[in-house]
Amino acid sequence: MPGCTFNTLNNAPLPAGFIRRGQIQIKDNVHPWELSLLARELLLHGRERGKRTLRTHRELIDAINQIRRVDEAISAQELDSSRVFAELHRIAHRQFPWQQRRDMAVVIRYLKIFGAGDVEAVVVRETGLTMTQLYFMGIATAGHLVKYPGFNTQQDYSGFGIDARATKVFFEKMSINGETLRQRIRDVQSYDGRWQYTWNPLEATPLVSLDTRFSNLVHCPVPAFLLRRISQGVF
Repeated sequence: MPGCTFNTLNNAPLPAGFIRRGQIQIKDNVHPWELSLLARELLLHGRERGKRTLRTHRELIDAINQIRRVDEAISAQELDSSRVFAELHRIAHRQFPWQQRRDMAVVIRYLKIFGAGDVEAVVVRETGLTMTQLYFMGIATAGHLVKYPGFNTQQDYSGFGIDARATKVFFEKMSINGETLRQRIRDVQSYDGRWQYTWNPLEATPLVSLDTRFSNLVHCPVPAFLLRRISQGVF
């Protein structure tokens, strides 16, 4: 499942290791906001070992259908005619961010905004990174995630002018361990009409360390969040 949102948004092949069976087309049947919600619920309720895997089409579609059933049940219980327009407004805010353009022109726009003179000085003061460093690391990581959901944060970028300090700062800001993330999700989780609209803490720290023995190995369940974090997420 990691990487599926990036691939469905960019018409790229599914990540390596995804078992292709049947005629189900992920892009045509699963929405990126549903994958984001699925990632949140997996991080909250999943365990390191299990008998089922989302690497098969059937299991993935079953999981998405379960999310839709919960969504429909909540709507049937809480929604009445007086709240229809409010619900439509919430649906728009949930879906529209995923339907915006995601080409490099949009990403570069934020580089120009936050990389301008006095604005970049604030970014450096608050993050310890220049916009060039932030963008290089973010785009390099996102490029790797197109094919592989995992990443080693101890990569050496000195050959590209990124020293060890900048690399460490970048991954500290973008990464989180699984247990801390799980607690953050619990803190904001809601089991009423807000369930599907609750903010996903992955947006703040899109890289997750799932193995306490190897904290340098991280996964990115929703790679689109990484590009969002280094662009409009700088604000």
